[in-house]
Amino acid sequence: KLAADRAATDALRRHLDRVPFAARVAVGEGEKDGAPGLFVGDRVGAGGPDCDLAIDPIDGTTQTAVGGTDALVAVAAGPAGSLF
Repeated sequence: KLAADRAATDALRRHLDRVPFAARVAVGEGEKDGAPGLFVGDRVGAGGPDCDLAIDPIDGTTQTAVGGTDALVAVAAGPAGSLF
């Protein structure tokens, strides 16, 4: 389960770091379940407009870890200071 979470987090971070924004993680899943993740306060993006993210790199970690389907990435974005 942790390996699936780490793989999803690493892949998502690589992709977010190419997006032309300066994003701050305002809501993250890592703190909640002690998993590797994008944590509140983490910065991602290639530079550009400031924004906030609410993010879960993999919703469906357990089913992914056992070979199941229907996991997804959840990301919400808003102007800086709009998510808490």
